[in-house]
Amino acid sequence: MLKCANENVDTDLGLLQAISLGRALATNRGDRDLKAVQLNGYPETLSSGAQVLIPGQEANETILTAFRE
Repeated sequence: MLKCANENVDTDLGLLQAISLGRALATNRGDRDLKAVQLNGYPETLSSGAQVLIPGQEANETILTAFRE
């Protein structure tokens, strides 16, 4: 799983911050089940050649509202 994340996620978190976040997610989830959702958006290629997904605010409002609760 770490290899997959490393190959597909670009972040400005440092190594220690990423490890801390991973530990928190793995050990402090309590009785909650983790759930994955896919945001709606459109792809864009940056001037650097990086490809990103620009999320659509209106299309994702229901998902984001549930996440914030």
